[in-house]
Amino acid sequence: MNVQCVKETDHLLTYDTAWVAGYKCTSIELYFIILGVAVLLQVGRNFIWTKTSQATREALHEPVEGDGCFGACCSCGSSRMKYIRKLLFYTLLSMIMYIVNILLILGANLGILSAVLVGNLIGTWLSVSMQKQDKSRTSIELKTMIDDYNYLKNNEKLYGPDSLSEEDVKHMVNIEDTVE
Repeated sequence: MNVQCVKETDHLLTYDTAWVAGYKCTSIELYFIILGVAVLLQVGRNFIWTKTSQATREALHEPVEGDGCFGACCSCGSSRMKYIRKLLFYTLLSMIMYIVNILLILGANLGILSAVLVGNLIGTWLSVSMQKQDKSRTSIELKTMIDDYNYLKNNEKLYGPDSLSEEDVKHMVNIEDTVE
């Protein structure tokens, strides 16, 4: 195996040159503007990620209603679909920001990579500290617990106590303890 490595550029540590989508741009001002864009882009990506996570949790609290196309979970008018539309929008924004981010990172400049790291840290801190609290869905949780209990009790009656797994027995005991 014959491997030869040749140094092509010194752009790893430059502060007056930026590579954007294959274009070499020489300007100290532009370089620092791109550093700022990289930080803001990461902050934005973290906000999108946090909102996506919350919308996913909220969507999964909604019941599956109707038959959608291709065996999807719900019809266009279902309560879960409201969250799915929001998730699709966040996914689109996230992907656009990801592509721009990759174009900046491909410049392989240490300053840009550091700006992405700083933006990620700031974005995580800000997005999680500013995101509203998840909605409490006590009634759904209670209904789920009652349905689980009834299902386990029916299986125990129909098939005997040995038909339940160890995990199912623990779950049923936890539900019974909660009722008391």
